[in-house]
Amino acid sequence: MTEALSASVVDAPGSRTQTIYEELLRRIIAGEIAQGEFLSEVKLANDFQSSRTPIREACIHLYKEGFLRVAPHKGYVVTEVSLEEIRELYELRQVLEPRAAERAANGYLSPGFRAECEALIQLTRTLMEKERTYEAFVQLGQAEYGFHNAIAKAAGNRKWVKFMAEIMNQFRRFHFVCFRTSPWLSFTVDEHSMILDAICSRDAERAGRLMYEHVTKGAERGLQVFMGALGTNGPR
Repeated sequence: MTEALSASVVDAPGSRTQTIYEELLRRIIAGEIAQGEFLSEVKLANDFQSSRTPIREACIHLYKEGFLRVAPHKGYVVTEVSLEEIRELYELRQVLEPRAAERAANGYLSPGFRAECEALIQLTRTLMEKERTYEAFVQLGQAEYGFHNAIAKAAGNRKWVKFMAEIMNQFRRFHFVCFRTSPWLSFTVDEHSMILDAICSRDAERAGRLMYEHVTKGAERGLQVFMGALGTNGPR
């Protein structure tokens, strides 16, 4: 998704580098550029009718985000989505996010916290009724990650906020596959609403438990859809 996570990656919004970065990111996430495919700076420069400098800068950003790895002869290879890595990321979320929800419930909540989260939940509900395009996926990512980010901020640990952004960034290709075919998207809205209610009710134990269940169920549902979409030839 080219949501807020990626908006901060490129230093000059509206620049040629950003335009190329966002288009390459879209193609990688949408699977138009296959996992393991070699990307030559020369070919990309020809494709985008650009000099090689913005191509190189865009690829460096994608490399730092984990979407590309360096290959010989001034090129890159699109990294593969590893199911083992996805499972490990979910394990990290199972540890981190319930604790963040508990701390948010016990700590200071800004006057606009509930309204912000409710707006994000409503946006999620609205987007689920639309066609599942890449553009809708980007917006849904803003709503989904915005909700979790708001809780991480409310927990009062800036390191958690940064760490959560890095974790969510690595989920983007996985989430796009799930987004296109998942029959369970509506569950996200209900689960977010219950978590928010627990936090605002200052019920830390319930908030932590609901967040753990949300992440755990998300992992089970997402991995089932992901493996079904990839079939037996998908990455392990």
